[in-house]
Amino acid sequence: GFKLCLPQGVYFNLVMLLMGYVTQIGQVVTFIMHEKWMTAGLLMLFLATALYFTYRTFFMGPGFEIGLQRIRDRVERSVRSGVEDAELGFLTAHASSTAGCFCTFLSLYMLFYIDQLSWLSTANAVFSLLLHIKSLGDELMRCNLGDLQYQYGKAVVKKQEQGSHSILALMLWAYCTMGCQIIITSIFARIWHPVLAILLFLPVAASNAALNVGIQVADGSGYSFCFLFLTGILEPNHLLAPQQSSVFGLHQYDPVAGANLGNQPAWQHCATQALRFVVMGMLMCVDVHNAPLGPMGQRVFKSEFIIPYNDFSAADGNQDITAASVTFRRFCLFLVAGMLPVCVVGTSWLLATNACFRDGQPDDAACQEMDNMKAAVESDDQEQLKS
Repeated sequence: GFKLCLPQGVYFNLVMLLMGYVTQIGQVVTFIMHEKWMTAGLLMLFLATALYFTYRTFFMGPGFEIGLQRIRDRVERSVRSGVEDAELGFLTAHASSTAGCFCTFLSLYMLFYIDQLSWLSTANAVFSLLLHIKSLGDELMRCNLGDLQYQYGKAVVKKQEQGSHSILALMLWAYCTMGCQIIITSIFARIWHPVLAILLFLPVAASNAALNVGIQVADGSGYSFCFLFLTGILEPNHLLAPQQSSVFGLHQYDPVAGANLGNQPAWQHCATQALRFVVMGMLMCVDVHNAPLGPMGQRVFKSEFIIPYNDFSAADGNQDITAASVTFRRFCLFLVAGMLPVCVVGTSWLLATNACFRDGQPDDAACQEMDNMKAAVESDDQEQLKS
């Protein structure tokens, strides 16, 4: 391996975090140049918020002074301690989507309204989209490997037969699932309306809330359905994929609840997601000419995406849309065409064959091995701190 690259990808995640901020600043500049003032203002607000919390996490907390040094001291080990896990979990979670899903969808949705993108803006938008997909896909992977304890879950899975291949397959499915969700939802919002796209997430939020009603926090209290429903809407990453379920049957520790939440069944979430995709597909075939907010539906989809995709040369003589804008939309459709089959086939296969994923069945032996590994590492950390 590279001498400057630690086994767990610390420097790589730092570079991804930096690139995420750079591409977001590029998006803000693009929207300002095209006079999308409200979008630029919201992105600047999200970016400033993310930068503030990043500064507090890494430069004002005690973990920054001891965390990286403790990682260097444990280069040869296969897992990290809880302190490093919290810091690097934040890094990985926000490596590219600096302000989360709100920023992701807002940027992509508004880019579909810009017909005069330059090649530089298009390149920045493509790179930013790929970083968003990687960031959200990595988060889905971590949830399947134990969430905040994913370093232990990953070590346990790697010990299993064909464990490394299973992790690679999980990575492919996670990236394709998140990529489909981001792009298809943004295209649907452009063809119809963002409010309708949000409303179609409500059944998903309701299924997630119903799944968590019985969960108790450390003091024994619980959360109501309404509270869980509203918080689910404000955490849109949980609306994109079943992030409380593990294909390996591993449990998840929630620092807010202060308890181990176990492994939750995914079939309810997948059923509501399937319903959402079916409704979006049906509405894509509907053509509304005289809507109060302008034409919606099939005609908009054809004029904005299908015609430019099929006749790329038409952009050369069309003063209303640049070749760079056409290229960006073609790239998005190309990603959907490649990722959607993997997402649908992979999810269907997991629901049909994987009881851990479908029904929330835990792998007790793997979970116990995670707990033992975590206890051993934390005990070692305490001894090193005392010395």
